[in-house]
Amino acid sequence: MIRWARIGATCLLLAATLAPVVALAAGEPDTIDAGVLSAPARDTGPDSAAADTLQHSAAAKPLPNARDYLAEMRANFTPENRAYSNLKVAIRFLEPVYALLVGLLVLFSGFSADLRNVAHAMGRRRWVRVLVFLVLYTLVVFVATFPVVWYDGFVVEHRFGLSQQSFGGWLGDQGKELMVSVFTLGVVPVLWLAYTLIARSRRWWWLWVGLAALPLIVGGTLIEPLVVDPLLNKFTPLEDHRLEARILDLAARAGIPGRNVYQVNKSEQTNKYNAYVNGFGVSQRIVLWDTTLRGMNEDEILFVMGHEMGHYVLRHIWKGIAFSWLGSLFMLWLTSRIAERPR
Repeated sequence: MIRWARIGATCLLLAATLAPVVALAAGEPDTIDAGVLSAPARDTGPDSAAADTLQHSAAAKPLPNARDYLAEMRANFTPENRAYSNLKVAIRFLEPVYALLVGLLVLFSGFSADLRNVAHAMGRRRWVRVLVFLVLYTLVVFVATFPVVWYDGFVVEHRFGLSQQSFGGWLGDQGKELMVSVFTLGVVPVLWLAYTLIARSRRWWWLWVGLAALPLIVGGTLIEPLVVDPLLNKFTPLEDHRLEARILDLAARAGIPGRNVYQVNKSEQTNKYNAYVNGFGVSQRIVLWDTTLRGMNEDEILFVMGHEMGHYVLRHIWKGIAFSWLGSLFMLWLTSRIAERPR
C-alpha cells in the first residue's frame, strides 16, 4: 500500500530544502575576505604574450621596482585566512547532511503526521492545509537546525572579524528568508499544485511536479533581483560614474548587455568584498557591494568584475538552473520510490 502521507511530507521536506532555488538563488555569489586581495590585478590585454616574454626575461634580470604579485597574494593568505576557509568548507559539507537528517527524523518519527493532523484541523481546503503544514514544518526545521546555522552565519563570521552585525539584525535577516520561502512555496500555491498533481497521478506525479518546477525555477531567477534581494538590502545606482563607465566597457568587451550597475549596502551584514552579475533579460544587473567600493581600488574592482562576468559569459546561471532542475527531478523520483515501499 502506498503511503501518500509520507509522499506529501517528503515532498515538503524536499521543497523546503530547495526553497532557495525556487526563490532564486541560482547560486551564492563569490565572496572575498577583507584583506585577502590587496594586489592590483595583472593586465591580460592583447599584449599578454609580450608580457609573458617580459616576465621570462625578468627571471634572468629583475626589472627595477618589479612586483611579485604571486608572493603578495601568498603573503596575504595568512594562517587565519586558511583556518577560516577550512572551517567554512567543513561546514558546507556538514550543514546539508545535518539538515537532511533533521528532515528525515521529523518524517519517520511520525512527527510529520502530527503536523498533518493539526493542518487538517485548520480547514477543509487543500491550500489551507498545505500552507499550515508548511509553516509548522518550516518552524520546526528552523529551530532544529538553528545551532548549526547560527554557528556558521553568526559565530564564525564574528570570530574572524568579518561581520559587526548585531544578533538581532542577523536573526531578522533569517526571519525574512523564512518568510520568503513560506510565501514562495505556500502562499503562492506551489505546494498546493504539487499535492494536486499527486492526487491526480499517483504513478507519474514526480514527473509532472518536476516539469512544473522548471518554469518556477526560471521565473524565480528572473524576479529574484527585482523582488527578493531588495527585501534584505538597499540597492541604489552606482554613484561613481567613472567606475560605472569602465565596468560597462568591460562588460561590452565580454559580450554582456550593458544594463544597470548598482551598489548595495552589504556592510550592514559583512566586511567581505564581492561583486556579481545576476538575473537575465529585464532583471539582469551588475552589483557591487559597498565594502568592495571602499576597500578596493578601481583596477582591483575590475579584476573581480572580470571574474564575475566570466560566470555570465560561461552561462553558469543557465547551467545552474539546469543542474538544479535535474537534481530536483531525480530527488522527486527517489521520493516516489521510497513512498511506494510496503509497510
